[in-house]
Amino acid sequence: MAPTLHAWARATGVRTLVTDPLGRVLAAGGDGGGGAGGPGGDGGDGVGVVDGEGDGDGVVDGDTPGRDDGDGRNGVGRDGVGRNHGGAAGELPPGSVELVERVVAGGIRASARAPGLEVRPLGAGRLRGLLVLVGEVGAEARMLVSGLVSLLSLELERRHLAGEPERRHRAALLGRLLSPEVTAARARDVLAAAGLSASAVRAVTVGAATSDEGPATSGQDRAMSGTASPASGPAPAASGGETAPPGELAAALALAVPGGLVRVRDGQVEAVVGEGLDIHRVLTRFAPGRPAGIGSPVPPHAAHTSLREASGLVEVSRGLGRPVEAGGGDSARLLLSLGERPALAGYADALLAPLETAAPSGDLVETLATWLDAGCSWDETSRRLGLHRHTVRNRLDKAMRLTGRRLDNADDRFDLWLAVRARRAAGDHTPGRG
Repeated sequence: MAPTLHAWARATGVRTLVTDPLGRVLAAGGDGGGGAGGPGGDGGDGVGVVDGEGDGDGVVDGDTPGRDDGDGRNGVGRDGVGRNHGGAAGELPPGSVELVERVVAGGIRASARAPGLEVRPLGAGRLRGLLVLVGEVGAEARMLVSGLVSLLSLELERRHLAGEPERRHRAALLGRLLSPEVTAARARDVLAAAGLSASAVRAVTVGAATSDEGPATSGQDRAMSGTASPASGPAPAASGGETAPPGELAAALALAVPGGLVRVRDGQVEAVVGEGLDIHRVLTRFAPGRPAGIGSPVPPHAAHTSLREASGLVEVSRGLGRPVEAGGGDSARLLLSLGERPALAGYADALLAPLETAAPSGDLVETLATWLDAGCSWDETSRRLGLHRHTVRNRLDKAMRLTGRRLDNADDRFDLWLAVRARRAAGDHTPGRG
């Protein structure tokens, strides 16, 4: 890419940057000041070129899985694009971040402009990167932009295909990490080989979208070529996140998450990431609209248990229409969503109406709900409500007399819990405190 950008900058005086779909700079050509037409440009012939195939200058290769900064958090930056922006050579210039986000969201057919800035998509069919033009592009230079886009798109497609062996290697590393027999020492070695530094990891499983076609590859771990074009927020059809084949999605996630530990198994995409990664943001961008389960954080050698959780939550996610995280209470919400509203209201009334009649202020229902949410802890319930422990016990004793239930009976506690959740789901009752 360096010779191409070098020639363009000399011919036009316009600074250029090429980024991956995350906004991380792969290569830059120009004087760093916007060229002849950009802010601070002097029209000189001096050209500075930064390329991802260089010597460790901090620029990320677009098809190398995300590298770890030591905290397992690199990949999608806090602002949604790569972190290495700020205006210096090899970094996204000020004002370009929003344009990059707009093109990323729009996909391969999108483009965006602002005074002195222009962002074009790169890739053949799917978004592989972005071209950022810094400075005013004159009439003659504009005639050359299409040719530059074509040349850079071909180069990014070449890099993408060249990265497939590395993706397969990391899929194999993931298979070793997920073995139930893996030891703690071996798990640490696998993470080190992947370049991921994390004391705790969590697994993610992304299920097939309803529109996905084609048979699953049963029993095989694959890291296929291709990358889904990312999306930020609700993805338009152009982004392809909802309909990308599993292999395409796996390649996109391998680019986005530190360590690139991603594979396709039985038609689903599986990944292991550091606990600190904002995986919800990654899924929003790369797998919008697809069911996804997120397992609990575990030590690296227990990653297979987190994967079991994540895989079991995929169908829950499909029912709720959003990613589901282990321990987030989503299973209960799905259970309640399966029932008809009148039936749920009737069930809640049968158990809670005597409490509401005896205490219209809602004190009894509120105390019962808080006690159940607090894990049946008297002290924690007292703390949350700001009441004396004996007051809490007296209220619950009264509630049990009115309902005919027993707090020490697991079935009774479940019935009461379900009634409280049903009441909340129906939105019919907001407990008050007297």
